Amino acid sequence: MTDGDAFNTRWETDVYAKGRQINRYPFPVFIGKFLAQFGQVPDRSAVKVLEVGSGAGNNVWFFAREGFDTYAIEGSASAVAHARKRLDADGLRADMRLGDFRELPFAGDSMDFVLDRGALTCNTRAGVEAALCEIQRVMKPGGLFFSQIFSTKHSGLRFASDYANNSAATFSAGYFAGFGRTFFADRADVEKLYGLHFAIVSLELECHENVLTGDLAASWNIFLRK
Repeated sequence: MTDGDAFNTRWETDVYAKGRQINRYPFPVFIGKFLAQFGQVPDRSAVKVLEVGSGAGNNVWFFAREGFDTYAIEGSASAVAHARKRLDADGLRADMRLGDFRELPFAGDSMDFVLDRGALTCNTRAGVEAALCEIQRVMKPGGLFFSQIFSTKHSGLRFASDYANNSAATFSAGYFAGFGRTFFADRADVEKLYGLHFAIVSLELECHENVLTGDLAASWNIFLRK
C-alpha cells in the first residue's frame, strides 16, 4: 500500500475515510487452506496470525472470531479505527497497528501464519521485496504465508501509462484507474521474489473472464512455508 517510498495516502483520503471498501466478511480465497492447517489445533489462542495491509478488518474479524491470537498492520487510520470499532462491538480482540508493513513492529520468529490479501501488490518492486524480507523475519520456522498479487495477464494492465519494472501508478481507464501504484507479476517474478525467502507450497493463477467484454481479471494465489 505504498507509492514509491511512502504510504499512498489515497487509501486514507479517497477510500477508507469516505467509507469505501468497508468489507464486512472475509475473502474466501485463503480460508480453506488456512483452516486445513490450523482449524483442528487444540488451542487456537496459541496460534499467532498476522494480516499485512488489513484494510477495514474483515479478515481480522474472522481470525479473532475463530479464536486465533490476531495481529494486523494497516496504513490508513480510518481503516484501523473502523476495524477496532467493529471488533469492540462484537467483543473481539486483535492487536491492530497503524504503520508500514515494510517495517513490521513485531518480534522475529513470532507468527504462525501471515496473510497478504492484495496488499503487497499495491507497491513498487522494491516495496514488495522489502515487505517479503520483513514477513520472513517475523514468521516462525515452518510458519505459513498466503499472498495474493495481480498477474501480468490482467487485462487492466494495458491501460498503464507509466509501466516499468513491473509496476505502474497511472492508468488511463479500466479496473485500476485511480487505484494508485500496482505491481504485476508473471510466474518467473513470483518464483524469484517469493522463492528467495520461502518454499512455495501452492501456486494458483486465478482468472475470471467477462465473456461479454473479454476483460480478464487475473491474480496469483501463493501459499508458502518458511
